[in-house]
Amino acid sequence: MRLSFARSIRRGAPAAEGRQGEGGSGSWSLTTLGFGDKTPTDPTLRLLITAEAAVGFAWLTAGNSWILSIYPVLSRRRTLAQRLFLLHTAGAKSGRSFVDLDSDVVAATLNDLAGLLTQVRMDLTQSSITYYFADSERLLSLPAALPLCVQLANDGLADNRSESVQWAAITLREALRCYLETVRDRFLCTPEGPPERVLAEYAAAHLRERDTII
Repeated sequence: MRLSFARSIRRGAPAAEGRQGEGGSGSWSLTTLGFGDKTPTDPTLRLLITAEAAVGFAWLTAGNSWILSIYPVLSRRRTLAQRLFLLHTAGAKSGRSFVDLDSDVVAATLNDLAGLLTQVRMDLTQSSITYYFADSERLLSLPAALPLCVQLANDGLADNRSESVQWAAITLREALRCYLETVRDRFLCTPEGPPERVLAEYAAAHLRERDTII
């Protein structure tokens, strides 16, 4: 399309010393930079110049908007991963399991994690390209952190937990199941299997050899 615009403009533009070669005017218009005193004389070509500049502006805007829309999606995914790692680290340093804390706090946190994981799943569904953005920092990698999510859900389902904690743990486990099904069906394209196998395949697709799953 740029070349067709350029050829039309070249035929209608006045001769000028030092004029750009064929395609030059079209390039400047498409990038919305303009081309100085090289202006076509025909009214139709002047209209085409304006239209080409509008198309170029639309392309630039669409490209920038697409790039900028990716960062909030990646930020939510990385926030969830680091939050899971922080809970694990706090438990390791305190010598206590997180689910042993106050039932109301545990239930609220598990429900919050389920909501975050659901949001990440929706982000992945709407912005599929973000799946292929692997995180080099392990603490920000969701494939490395999801086994911690499984552990929290399993601990919350123990018989000695309160009903509110068990309810929240079931919610978290279902959110995790839905997320793994989305990853398996849309990206891994593997047969149905237990969550542990899907987690391993997900991690293998994203983590480097030196990274391990907790």
